[in-house]
Amino acid sequence: MKKRINQGYGKIHPKNCFRDGQATNCHLNALITAAIAAVTLWLHRMDNGDEIEALEASLIWCYAPPWNIQRR
Repeated sequence: MKKRINQGYGKIHPKNCFRDGQATNCHLNALITAAIAAVTLWLHRMDNGDEIEALEASLIWCYAPPWNIQRR
């Protein structure tokens, strides 16, 4: 979670939606907003980096969220 938020996905700025901005953040925000009724947030503290990466990969492959086109 920390890695994702610090990469800027937790900050949606209107300037990113313009041609010279990074549209990924706005694209993700729009997809999540469209599916808001089905979105849930679960938090579980984990300290082992390898376990975190393995769980993240497993969840991505299991649920195949449509906004994660790279599957990582």
